Amino acid sequence: MLRIVLAGLRVVATDPCPSLFGNLAAPTRMRAIALARQMDSVALLDRERALAAVRRLVLTPLDRPWLRTVELANEVLERRTVLPRPGRARSTHAVAVSLYMDKWWEQCLAGALRILADRGSVLEQVPVPSPWIEIRGNEPLDADESPADDSLDASSQEEKTRHVDLMFELRGATIIADAKYKLNSGALAAGDGYQVFAYSHTARSGTNGRLSDAAAILYPSRSPGSIYGGRLGGRRLRRATAPNYEARLLGLPFPAPSDLGSDVAWKSYLRRLADALELGLQGIASRPEAGTSDQPAGLAPVFE
Repeated sequence: MLRIVLAGLRVVATDPCPSLFGNLAAPTRMRAIALARQMDSVALLDRERALAAVRRLVLTPLDRPWLRTVELANEVLERRTVLPRPGRARSTHAVAVSLYMDKWWEQCLAGALRILADRGSVLEQVPVPSPWIEIRGNEPLDADESPADDSLDASSQEEKTRHVDLMFELRGATIIADAKYKLNSGALAAGDGYQVFAYSHTARSGTNGRLSDAAAILYPSRSPGSIYGGRLGGRRLRRATAPNYEARLLGLPFPAPSDLGSDVAWKSYLRRLADALELGLQGIASRPEAGTSDQPAGLAPVFE
């Protein structure tokens, strides 16, 4: 509920306003900013997710005093307008386009991988089973996995399944790709590391049923020419459990406005992105096994 209210305050504080109403809007914006600062411990939702949360929201009797506040936040979130830049008004028609940028970044990567990867091997949102299997009754610990229980409700099934963003084959090696829509300086966050670690043991290709041979964690970069780690192949990580398994952190070029101007410009961007991926993935999953490791589970840096 508070996340919905905060999303509404953010719209009030940041949405553009015609200059004619500037004097009226300024005090309202300042009050919205001041109130939002009092909610700094509340996670922020974007407009679309906040509107979806409103539709799912069920207020308890204790929440009833907030009803009018939530209604007002919903009114603010539903209002949309597109204002032309000064001197750019050539038409009375305007179109607003709203995108989930994290999903769009995945689509950019998928388009580039279809240029680079083995033909027909790129899969999106590949389901990954839970790394844990319920022990039923008195069955032994080493029993084979039990068949799926049709009596499980949909929510239980959803909790058991996650999805890896992308899975593809490159020169015969099966690779999982985790798209991250956030800037990164080359360090792998703990949550991301454990997520990829679980995927490395459980994700199977939908084309050949094999476990993956390597992983790539792909971030947008403000410096398209840079590769994390300052060396070819980005920052390399080795799984700390056997068998040997490599993951790479790569910073990749994010589309610029000029890349969206035409179909030719967009195809050129995808080609550049594919080239950057090829450079960053050179040699991945192609080196011979170098033994096993007794280190604790996780992803450990490869020191060269």
